[in-house]
Amino acid sequence: MQTRWYEVPTAWLVIAVLGATVIGSAWLIHAAMAQRDRNVIEHSRSSMPPAQKPETAH
Repeated sequence: MQTRWYEVPTAWLVIAVLGATVIGSAWLIHAAMAQRDRNVIEHSRSSMPPAQKPETAH
């Protein structure tokens, strides 16, 4: 007699890992979309120092 798939503990382990992956991914997407980017600072170009030309060796 063959064992049914739902009686095998390994099948439930695989289903649990896949389910946790889907739920975790959905939570991460929600968290990324719900919050602003706090570490991005935008500076105007006028406040930047002028670019310096590289020195050339003679």
